[in-house]
Amino acid sequence: MELIVYLAGQIHDNWRQEIKEKATSMNLPLTTMAQESPFIH
Repeated sequence: MELIVYLAGQIHDNWRQEIKEKATSMNLPLTTMAQESPFIH
């Protein structure tokens, strides 16, 4: 089973990237999504 995780919230640090990296390192079946924003680079 693959889970789709919507990463919404605070945009001023790299918490989304940290979650993606941790999920990858743990081989979790996650696909992450986030709202497109001109402020997220």
